[in-house]
Amino acid sequence: MLDTRYSPYPTTVLVPLCPRPSAGTAADPERAREHVREQLAAEHGVQPFQVILTDSGTTALWLALTCEDGGDGNEVVLSSYNCPSILRAVWAAGCHPVLVDIDGGDLLPRPDRLVSAVGPLTRAVLATHLVGQTMDLRELSAACAERGVCLIDDAAQVYSGEFHARPLGSFGDYGLLSFGRHKPLLAGGGALIVQDIRKARKANKIANRLRQNMAGPAGPWYDDLLAASIKVAHTPLLPARMSDLDASRLRDALTTWPTTRKRGMAMADSLRAAIHGNPGAAMRVLPRNPTTPYTFLAVEITAGLRHRAAQTLALHGVETTRLYLPLSAVVRPGEPGDVPDPGARRRSDSLLCLPCRGDLTPDSTTALIKIVNNLVVEPLFDVVQRQPG
Repeated sequence: MLDTRYSPYPTTVLVPLCPRPSAGTAADPERAREHVREQLAAEHGVQPFQVILTDSGTTALWLALTCEDGGDGNEVVLSSYNCPSILRAVWAAGCHPVLVDIDGGDLLPRPDRLVSAVGPLTRAVLATHLVGQTMDLRELSAACAERGVCLIDDAAQVYSGEFHARPLGSFGDYGLLSFGRHKPLLAGGGALIVQDIRKARKANKIANRLRQNMAGPAGPWYDDLLAASIKVAHTPLLPARMSDLDASRLRDALTTWPTTRKRGMAMADSLRAAIHGNPGAAMRVLPRNPTTPYTFLAVEITAGLRHRAAQTLALHGVETTRLYLPLSAVVRPGEPGDVPDPGARRRSDSLLCLPCRGDLTPDSTTALIKIVNNLVVEPLFDVVQRQPG
């Protein structure tokens, strides 16, 4: 499993990026699945059978591409700045990734650049939303429909967020949800929302032939992000249905989600105020869609100072992450997708994500605000901690 934490890691963790999921119970798993499908269906405006529960968001993407008969060298257009696990799904479905670079200060490519990459072999366009920034789905939906290309609304990082008062994950032909590590709602597993009834029946037939994941959210951590990204992306995907344990965890997490979401929003307000009130931290909070829930608070910091800031935060027990690397660093040389992406590389070098979750303990939240309030990043010297006073 990909470890996106920024190294060096804290010796003693006071503020984790992600707490451990609840122990859960696998009692009455079928009822748990039914409850989860019903709730997700109601939220996304579909019928329960149009929600297919999987062992991960990666499997959900594979399932969507498989429903679209994505093999035989067809292409999937996606952002270059993305989770490397996406490549596992694309390759497992027999497709080639077509990478589109991001622009300016955003974490996402412009919709017109995604559309301009559509060609005769394009099977799908993947619209991925990252750390609260969301794609213009109305423009993409219209463009993909005009070209007869499938649009996949990747809401793995923005569950319960909205775009123009409509739930993210409900646009286009398919919606992807993920409830794994470093996602807003932590339980394990993922889900595919299928808008077309005929395609939903096909997706269910495929999913019913999959094994059931027996493990729940687990896996080794990798220390080196580049090595880990390559390892994860090129590990063959073994698609599976959601495990009984994850279904039960998800049912419980959905019940408490309104409170968890509200706490995350409040924590973000406090953390943002601490950053804005402390110029010495040398951080700028990146803009985001205000309806999206928090997993991280994404900040921009001068590339040469980022490691110093992350190191000091680690010394004070705070885990941080640089999130992802450009996917061009992950694909093999000469493969489709092996293209320049200077925008993604610049953003990867200046991005730092701070923990910002509603399910962190009050002690962790208080500790983080205090540390950020007193953080000073010196351009020419070691990062130091300003003493309150």
